[in-house]
Amino acid sequence: MPEDLLTLRVPIDLQLSPDGRWVAFALKEAGPRLDEYRSSIWLVPSDGSTPARRLTLGAKNDTSPRWSPDGRSLAFLSDRAAWLQAGGASDRAEPAELPREGKVQVWLLPIDGGEARQVSRLRRDVTELAWSPDGRRLCLVSAVAPAREEARPDPSQPPPSDIRLIDRLAYQLNGVGFVYDRPGQLWLLDVESGEASLLTRGRTAVRTPAWSPDGRSIAFAADRRQDADLYWRSDVHLVDVATRRVTRVTGGRGEQLFGAPAWSPDGRWLAVLGHRYPAAAGSRADV
Repeated sequence: MPEDLLTLRVPIDLQLSPDGRWVAFALKEAGPRLDEYRSSIWLVPSDGSTPARRLTLGAKNDTSPRWSPDGRSLAFLSDRAAWLQAGGASDRAEPAELPREGKVQVWLLPIDGGEARQVSRLRRDVTELAWSPDGRRLCLVSAVAPAREEARPDPSQPPPSDIRLIDRLAYQLNGVGFVYDRPGQLWLLDVESGEASLLTRGRTAVRTPAWSPDGRSIAFAADRRQDADLYWRSDVHLVDVATRRVTRVTGGRGEQLFGAPAWSPDGRWLAVLGHRYPAAAGSRADV
């Protein structure tokens, strides 16, 4: 029956703690009064000795748990600040108005107990995060807000035009909306101070950042070629954290789709998912 959908609770994005004793995960379920899904962060022993326990309320969306290198805290993405400021609660309908951008930010939760604290305050939503090996910084994926959003509005001037000039094929996504003017880029975030700085720039989105074991570079997936929207392809790149210099790692001739980089412990190799497109239609990703 359609009502059975409301009883489904699906664990997603499982993350093993550095010592291997715990698994953090997001639990996705339907919010019957919200007419959408919501998710919360849970913790369970990896040996299954005790039941999973809930770490966050999940009034709307707490996602992407990521262990700090010392295993003492979890960074995760949440829209809780915008939700509460707008008057929302877990037991009633959605508040009248939520901000359109910047509502999803990074929060830090101590495993031993205590309240989570917000550590990022970017103008656009954060979509991905990855810890540096020393635990002092986070690499985030978030779009760059245009200059007009950074400037304070002048009440004596008319509002900016809402006309959109679209000259790209890949200009929107289901559920997200317009994306042509907000490609995600890499940011560096100091965990202690909350100070953020832009690491990459470009007209195309970057995905799946992964720190090298020595913390000097970050691998990521993107299509940074000209006319990227004309072809379905992706390459793995490296960005030097100190110099911001970007180098393409995968390549060769023809069409290819490589992503989801993962470093070997010695930092000499990258395992990636992907393929080179065959002459005939149809393909699958391999390691």
